[in-house]
Amino acid sequence: MPKPKIPYLYSMNSSLKQYIEEKILPRYDSFDAAHQRDHALKVIKESAKLAKHYDVNAEMVYVIAAYHDLGLEVDRETHHIESARIIREDKALQKWFSPKQIEIMADAAEDHRASNEHEPRSIYGKIIAEADRGIDGSTIIRRTIQYGLKHYPTLDKEEHFERFLDHMANKYAEGGYLKLWIPESPNAAKLKEFQFLLKNPKTIQQLFNQEWEMQRIINEIKAYIDPEKARILPRFFKTGKGEYGEGDRFMGVTVPNIRKVAKSNKDVSLELVEKLLQSEWHEVRMCAVLLLVEKFKKQENKVLEIYLRNTARINNWDLIDLSAPQIAGRYLLDKSDRSLLYRLAKSESLWERRIAIVSTLTFIRNGQFEDTIAISERLLGDPHDLIHKATGWMLREMGKRDLTLLRSFLSKHSGTMPRITLRYAIEKIDEEERKFWMNRR
Repeated sequence: MPKPKIPYLYSMNSSLKQYIEEKILPRYDSFDAAHQRDHALKVIKESAKLAKHYDVNAEMVYVIAAYHDLGLEVDRETHHIESARIIREDKALQKWFSPKQIEIMADAAEDHRASNEHEPRSIYGKIIAEADRGIDGSTIIRRTIQYGLKHYPTLDKEEHFERFLDHMANKYAEGGYLKLWIPESPNAAKLKEFQFLLKNPKTIQQLFNQEWEMQRIINEIKAYIDPEKARILPRFFKTGKGEYGEGDRFMGVTVPNIRKVAKSNKDVSLELVEKLLQSEWHEVRMCAVLLLVEKFKKQENKVLEIYLRNTARINNWDLIDLSAPQIAGRYLLDKSDRSLLYRLAKSESLWERRIAIVSTLTFIRNGQFEDTIAISERLLGDPHDLIHKATGWMLREMGKRDLTLLRSFLSKHSGTMPRITLRYAIEKIDEEERKFWMNRR
């Protein structure tokens, strides 16, 4: 999952940019789900759009947006005041801004809170306040539920719903305390749409129930967090810059524990499963994948449709290996037309190409080897080692059942196939024969 790019209005001072990215934004990672780094990045992006309409200092807008919720480190109720204090006391900012500019930025951060009774004191405050509003119905519902679950854990679902309705009425309904300040913002139209939605009790109940179930499952997964795993897994799954898993986020939960959560929630709707599949958290997407595997038993066509529609979210080798044979492979097992896998094998997507070859594991286990051979031949020239490894793995599984067929494949391709593919393919052959095939390269 690629990292979201931070928008800049104009050329940004490189040292300021580096300071914000390395020293400020990471501080959001420890906040509640509604106020983590993705929220700060969203406010940065939206403030950049709004600032284009005004004669403002782009770097000041950027800094205010980056600092606006840092006060949550101290206290939620006064976080806007604490954010202002953090700006004033951050001596590093003095390298790039005058005392007057720092004071304007601090005031703007303090003025961003929606519940403030007074109008922001400057255009900077209005821009950040407006950018922070982010009027999006699904986001509002999700963040409200997340906040309730975190701060009122003893409430039952019905009580949470009552709290939810009270919050909606007080803040977002007509006459609520939410104020909008920038006419160029799309928030006004979006707020009217959301207010219309709030007038439909049945719809709002349905939306609450769906988001509630989603957050409940996520919290079940979070209960199994292992801090050591959270430290190790990002490196194991190559989430660094330029790596295949770039930007993916890990809570630190093991597969057996995710299986427990999936098993206990096997009756949730497919609609909810597809929503879980959109999560930024790897473990939540894994839970969704395992739920799809479970639901495939009774809803083959629908599950396959969802699976293929979301291949961009099934975006690491473990997610594919746990699902492709059980979904695409099982679906095609008794079908004569397997062109789907050949289309995936030609895809520009690394993950779709891996789905293509790994799906054939189901065929192999049922004594069918033709597609494994054909797709393997197509993928021998693939540029990515994840495909090299998967292809070698499938050839090895085929060889365990039909060594003669594997030897025939190796006779044709061992001299030119990727070394790692060959190593994987001959892993279960006796040592002397392994040496023979390796020496043919």
